[in-house]
Amino acid sequence: MVDKAPSPSPPETTHKSESAVASLLASGYMLSKDALEKARALDERHGISQTASTSMAAVKEKTTATAAALDKKFNISEKISGASASVSSTFSSVDETYHVTSKAKAAAAAAEATLSHAGQQVMNNPYVASGRDWMMGIFERLKQQTLEQVKKAEG
Repeated sequence: MVDKAPSPSPPETTHKSESAVASLLASGYMLSKDALEKARALDERHGISQTASTSMAAVKEKTTATAAALDKKFNISEKISGASASVSSTFSSVDETYHVTSKAKAAAAAAEATLSHAGQQVMNNPYVASGRDWMMGIFERLKQQTLEQVKKAEG
């Protein structure tokens, strides 16, 4: 007689099944509709999704309570607010002393002017102008032909 290992209890079986399915999906395997329906039925029978959802809600609630308690005990929010105000004040002071904001605005305006000038130079290039004129001619001829066709259709 062959001794059999004791069969795992339902929660262990369920966990092993979940692990196997998750592993297959992670590896890129496609599951048939029947397999998904069986997995859904298994979930409904054992309440896996509901248990996970309830557990996650409890963890979230406990984590939130713990964070609030730590915040209250160590005044973390107040310290962060104070540090933020300090940084803001320091930046304002540095900006007043070194005029960082106005220099950044001036640099942006200069860059915009340079790009605008470069764009004008490109448009004044004879090759670009020739291409632009050629395209304008095509559009003008297309417009004329369309107007002629409209007149023929009306009259």
